[in-house]
Amino acid sequence: VLIDLVDMDGQVKNLSGRSKEYASEVVNGRETYVLIRVEKIGDGKYNYTSLLNNLGDVNPELFGKLSVMSRPQTRVKGKKNNKPLKTPKSSRNESAKRPRSSEKKK
Repeated sequence: VLIDLVDMDGQVKNLSGRSKEYASEVVNGRETYVLIRVEKIGDGKYNYTSLLNNLGDVNPELFGKLSVMSRPQTRVKGKKNNKPLKTPKSSRNESAKRPRSSEKKK
């Protein structure tokens, strides 16, 4: 578990990886930052939790960004799976089909 800062645009400052830099190189004066807890959940993925009470009320946009960053990705980038699901002919519901023009009632 680490403590870090995030700016209002959702950019995590990664303070633990910048221990040799001056603070002025990492953060800008007169900007607003939120203190967050960073937990590594495996495979290079992290969970970001605001340590500011009621961040969802104070800044819902930033709260949403932290939530999205913490959500594990389920899709693989670059791969698209647009193939429709195939169902066996025996399981299709015949009554759900649209009638053909020759079968329509007059």
